[in-house]
Formats: sequence, C-alpha cells, structure tokens
Amino acid sequence: MSISLKSTVKLRSGAAIPQLGYGVYQARGEECEKGVAEALRVGYTHIDSAQAYRNEKCKASRWTY
Repeated sequence: MSISLKSTVKLRSGAAIPQLGYGVYQARGEECEKGVAEALRVGYTHIDSAQAYRNEKCKASRWTY
C-alpha cells in the first residue's frame, strides 16, 4: 500500500482527513512561514500543529483557505 498527499483516513463520523500532514513543531518565524508555504505549494492539505507549539501565528499570518 502506498501513501500519497491525497491519501485520507475515514473517521467514524464519516469525515475523511488527510493521512499525511506537514508538522510545524519547533518551527518559528520565517522558517515556519517558508516551510508552510512550500508544503502548501507541493500539495499538503493538512498542517499539523498544536496550541502548545505556540506558533499558530506563523501558519495563519499569510494563508487563509
């Protein structure tokens, strides 16, 4: 079985979520912004983050989908 950026996992609710996500743990500032931009450019549809990472601003500052 191969996994791609289009692969999804179906939840019990019936919703499907991307199987692969781009993680931003420990990324800050310009590094985070450039990484997220590149991830979106190449086709990631899930940015894996958590409030505890304290870097939500870098993801949301330039991109709204």
